[in-house]
Amino acid sequence: MPTTTYPTVPDNIIRRPNRSGSLTGPCSYTTAHLRLYDRRGSASQYVCPCGKQAREWAYNHRSKQEQTGERRVHRSQGRISVQSSAVWSGNPADYDALCTRCHRILDRTFN
Repeated sequence: MPTTTYPTVPDNIIRRPNRSGSLTGPCSYTTAHLRLYDRRGSASQYVCPCGKQAREWAYNHRSKQEQTGERRVHRSQGRISVQSSAVWSGNPADYDALCTRCHRILDRTFN
């Protein structure tokens, strides 16, 4: 899959640092995605490298600070689903905007 450079939001735009003040360091899965959205916006604002409309942010597995652990996904009616094999990065630059199909292909490559 080709590497794509995406525009970033200027530093003076609202961002959510973790408790240590870092905007790219280790954090929870949820915090990583909050940082990503705050820094780069919705994935649907971008085009996937395949040419389709991007729908999801996908971790590109190139981070030197890769994290693993539980991913807690809040569902409707207060239920929580836990997936223990999640891998993520706290750095928004380690994500690519992909369509759903390309995201699944990328995930299968690393699982």
